[in-house]
This record gives sequence, structure tokens and C-alpha cells, in this order.
Amino acid sequence: MTNNNKYIEEAKKYYQIALDEIEKSKGNGKIEYAVDGCDKGWLSLNLALKAMFIQKGIKEDELPDDYKGMIYTIRKYGNEDLIDFFSSVKAVLGIDSSDYARIDYSSINACLEGIREFIYNLEYQKIDPVSFETQPK
Repeated sequence: MTNNNKYIEEAKKYYQIALDEIEKSKGNGKIEYAVDGCDKGWLSLNLALKAMFIQKGIKEDELPDDYKGMIYTIRKYGNEDLIDFFSSVKAVLGIDSSDYARIDYSSINACLEGIREFIYNLEYQKIDPVSFETQPK
């Protein structure tokens, strides 16, 4: 398994956990599951971005391992759409214990759907690693 495939598989795993946790929260009303699901969705996106950077040619040991590093790498190698996507997902999924009142399942689901599409496009190489643009189908 190549390094970028390793990150894609991990991203898919955590995406599925995110979906499961969000559904569990909707079903039983326990907000903790939603918070956990948001964390897993955020992790899924970050893993997918690492796979994308590897496709771009960035060495694994040069990949960012924190938020500040990820922002820097996206700005350096990405485009405005990628920056906007990353920021909007962070705004929705970046929930902490003080934000429980603002959990919005429809926004969370929209973010998770965007992450799912991003992973799919990355996995099936529908994203150009040079421009980060989605390739025509």
C-alpha cells in the first residue's frame, strides 16, 4: 500500500466512524456522540489532505501535524477553493465543550458529505495534484 493510499484508507475509516457517531447522537440525543463524530470527521479531512499532499510530491516526513502547519501547507500548495473548504469544515466541525448549543446536524451532514466527495475524488484520482482542481468525469 502506498503512503497516500494508507492515508486515504484511514480517512475513509474515520469518515465512517464520524457518520456512525452523528447518527448515534441523533438517535439517542447524547451530544457527546455528535462532538466525537465531528472530531472524527475533522480527522478524516486532515488525513485526506495528507494523502493529497503526498500525491503532490510532498514527503511524508514533511507533512503538517497540527492546525497551523496544515493551514500553511494548504496556502502554499493549495488554491482558494481548498482553503475555503478547509476553513468552512473547521467552522462547522470544530466543536468543543463550550459549543454544544450550536450543534447543527444539517450543517454537520453537509460537511461530512463534502469530505466524502473529497475522499472519493482523491481516491479515484479525480483531483489534479498540481492544481488541486477536480478533474472532469
